[in-house]
Amino acid sequence: FKYPADFDLRRFMAPRWGVDMSPPVRVKVRFYNEANVIDKVGSELTYRGLPVPSPEEDGSLIFCQEVYGNNSFFKWVLSFGSSAEILEPPELRARAIAVARKWAGLDNPDLP
Repeated sequence: FKYPADFDLRRFMAPRWGVDMSPPVRVKVRFYNEANVIDKVGSELTYRGLPVPSPEEDGSLIFCQEVYGNNSFFKWVLSFGSSAEILEPPELRARAIAVARKWAGLDNPDLP
């Protein structure tokens, strides 16, 4: 096997979260300016060679990118807890809401 002349491993790996080679998914996530999250996200994106979004007026960041490795990316976002909100795609947002409800015990039919 010979790599194409213009192949750049760092650029190839930048949008990949883990070893999952599933098709890319366009995601949109808001990271809130609390608990040093903005710095952590900025460091991770810089390390990956991805652009760091400019802060919004409220100090949050909105990360919008095609990513590979949907499950690994999802786990990474969950690591920020309530300091991250998945905005798109709707099915990933619904999955995050289900996890949050489970963490809060709201999926337990025995609770009032």
